[in-house]
Amino acid sequence: MGLKVLSVLPAERSSVFNITSDTTLTQARHDGAIIKIDHVSSVSTINLPAASDAEGMKVTIIVGQTVTSDFNIDGQAVSAIRMHAVADEGAEATNTAWGVNRYIVYDESEGSGLGGAANGVIGDICELVCTGGFWVAKCFSRTGTWVSDADGTI
Repeated sequence: MGLKVLSVLPAERSSVFNITSDTTLTQARHDGAIIKIDHVSSVSTINLPAASDAEGMKVTIIVGQTVTSDFNIDGQAVSAIRMHAVADEGAEATNTAWGVNRYIVYDESEGSGLGGAANGVIGDICELVCTGGFWVAKCFSRTGTWVSDADGTI
């Protein structure tokens, strides 16, 4: 009976990008990344790669500031994003929504913020995975701030 040597590889670590302005994501640079919205009002659009160019890409978008203006996630084509959004308003999930559109809009005015202020909530999150034909998004928020939208102007 010989000695077996097991190789233990370090856990894969995600890159974190703190964005403070409009950003265009690429599969080469942002696949598996965490995109943190790190400015209260200067980010208006996060552009995803076209689904046909990003098969297998995963990206997570997290609100890192109590944002005071809406921002869009642009899927680059009509019906490019299939989104399921869930809001946690305490003990149970409410305001669940399903949408098929070009955009996901983060509507900061729906957030409750700290102390009840109508601003986006730190920690709201949207996870996106590309099938090569479309993007699938799972978005979670405290009060229902992720909206599927056809033209990015809710």
